[in-house]
Amino acid sequence: EAEEYQTHLEEELAESQAQRAALLEEGVANAATREEQEREMAAQRSEQEAAKASLEEKVQGLEAELAKLRSDEGGLMNEAEEYQTHLEEELAESQAQRAALLEESTAMAATSEEHAREM
Repeated sequence: EAEEYQTHLEEELAESQAQRAALLEEGVANAATREEQEREMAAQRSEQEAAKASLEEKVQGLEAELAKLRSDEGGLMNEAEEYQTHLEEELAESQAQRAALLEESTAMAATSEEHAREM
C-alpha cells in the first residue's frame, strides 16, 4: 500500500512537473510574442512619425510656394498697372501731338488758302 501510494505521488509529481514545464514554456512563448508585438508597434509608430514629418515638410514647402506665387502675382499686378499707366501716358502724348499736328495742318491750309486768294 505504501509503495502504491509512493508510485501515485511520484506520478502526480511527474505530472505536476510536466504541467509546470508546459506553463513555463507557454509563458516564455507569450513573453516573446509580446516583445515581438511591441517591436512591431514601435516600428509602425516610427513609420507613422516619419510619414507625418514628410507630409509636414511637403505642406510647408507648398505653403512657401503658394506665398511666393502670391507675391509674384502681386508684383506682376504692379508691373501691369505701371505698364498700363505708361501706355496711357504715351497715348495721351500721341493724341496731344496729333491734335497739335491737326491744328498746325489746319493753320497751314488756312494760310495756303489765304496766299492763294492773294495771288
